[in-house]
Amino acid sequence: MDRFDSFMHYGFDRKTYDACRSDIVEHNLRSAKSLSRVFFVAMAMFLLLSVIGVNSRFLVVYAIETIGFALVTLIIDTRKEATRHSTLIVVLVSIALLAFGIVSSAADVTVVATSFHVVMIVIAIFFVATMPTMAAILGIGVVGLAVDSYLFKPAALAIGDTYNAVIFLVVALALHFITCRDRIQSYVNLHELQAARRELAIESHFDGLSGLFNRTHFFEVTEALDMSGDFTVCLVDIDDFKKVNDQYGHHTGDLVIAGLGAAIRTALGLAGKAGSDAATAPAKGRQTFAGRLGGDEFIMLVGPDGPDAHEAGRRVQEIMASTDFGELHGIGVSIGYASTAEYPGVRVNRLYRAADVKMYLEKTEHHIGR
Repeated sequence: MDRFDSFMHYGFDRKTYDACRSDIVEHNLRSAKSLSRVFFVAMAMFLLLSVIGVNSRFLVVYAIETIGFALVTLIIDTRKEATRHSTLIVVLVSIALLAFGIVSSAADVTVVATSFHVVMIVIAIFFVATMPTMAAILGIGVVGLAVDSYLFKPAALAIGDTYNAVIFLVVALALHFITCRDRIQSYVNLHELQAARRELAIESHFDGLSGLFNRTHFFEVTEALDMSGDFTVCLVDIDDFKKVNDQYGHHTGDLVIAGLGAAIRTALGLAGKAGSDAATAPAKGRQTFAGRLGGDEFIMLVGPDGPDAHEAGRRVQEIMASTDFGELHGIGVSIGYASTAEYPGVRVNRLYRAADVKMYLEKTEHHIGR
């Protein structure tokens, strides 16, 4: 990361800054809306005073600023457009505030400018842009103040205004860098915390070996479903799994468990990395799920959005029978099916118990047929 890039993005590289962009946009829009509301009220008061004769020569300026701040507030309320043009909104609000500071200075040509410097500090603290952008915005304001002072004030006051503006420009940019660096660091910390929470959620909801839901989370998710449609519970059990561990070792047993998890995801169309949100997380509207109940026992709930349950089961059996797990060349699985067509109006737990009975009947038939 070169020094200019670091300086431009408040001590961070471009990638980190871009990762925080949505947070920056949200912050800028909130700040712009708050400042616009406050200054709308202030400009409306100044406009009213101008109408009754106080600083009446600035009546048009106050009217334009009052309308401008009102429009900015309305634009920000249309979230889509505001997000798309957030940088432009920051620039416009900043220029409007600086213009107010310049007008306030011109209102009394016998004293040095004061409100302009306050406005610079407010802009520097409230908004996040990039250092060059903020330097350009504030620099334009300083030039505007200097021109205004030299046109309407005595030379001594104009020199004082320019000198003070340059000093406050340096201070404002320093404050801007510090506050933005701390703000972006807080976003980075928040993103890291959110990522850690997502990882924790995955660990607490998923079985680490198979990549499917663990028993607790499977039933938490499925028991909340509306079971008025066509649902089938498929209970899957690995044949002679104890012999696999005894004969080939637990490492091979782990390969079989992981392989069955992958086969189930393939058969159900739960594409994605094992144990990831994309793989088996309860996306909105999803009605098909799979989980590992423990040991060599797995469960699939095939909803109306899933494939044919029996076809999915046969697909799982085909994959497992044709896959090599180390020295083990294929393995059989037994599957029991129970559907809402057979047991209308029941919950997942009831279908699970019925499928359990049928699965053991099939397992018994496998042994008898040998």
